[in-house]
Amino acid sequence: MADEKKEDKDDEKQEAPPAKKSNAKLFIIIGVALVVVIAIVVTLVLVLGKGGADNESLGADAATSVDEEPVEEGTSDEDQLEEGEEPLGAIFPLETQVVNLSGGGFIKIQIQLEFIERDVPARFYNRIVPLKDSVLSLLASKRKEDIQNKEGRETLKNDLKEIINDLLKKEEIKNIYFTQFVIQ
Repeated sequence: MADEKKEDKDDEKQEAPPAKKSNAKLFIIIGVALVVVIAIVVTLVLVLGKGGADNESLGADAATSVDEEPVEEGTSDEDQLEEGEEPLGAIFPLETQVVNLSGGGFIKIQIQLEFIERDVPARFYNRIVPLKDSVLSLLASKRKEDIQNKEGRETLKNDLKEIINDLLKKEEIKNIYFTQFVIQ
């Protein structure tokens, strides 16, 4: 009998470890299944829920915003205009340019073009590369002394306006603004 009890205990000892292994395996399987289920639920909530709608609308907005024209400034100013005051036209920013000046030095400049109309004319976009080239050529022909004072900057604005309107073959530009102007 003692031998039988010993054998039973030995059998229990041998059977016990497999039970622990199967319990550990069971916990691992349940844990992995829970992680997968949670991942699926979170994905579904984001895709089908409120987050997915925001992402879709953002994607549609982002896709259309690339093709849209620049935002027109001054469109809501008409009610606030004083007597005799004109509303702003569409404003189109050109890229910041760094140009070597004639006779030494350089200029770093950013130009904003104000159009007469409230929207940028379609022919402007077709001529933007020659326009940038003309602007660079004009700037490169100027000397530091020509554009350092206020009168020189006003002359530069008028020259730019004339060149751009000639390029557009119609008077489209109402005003030129310098939003960055550094001479060195």
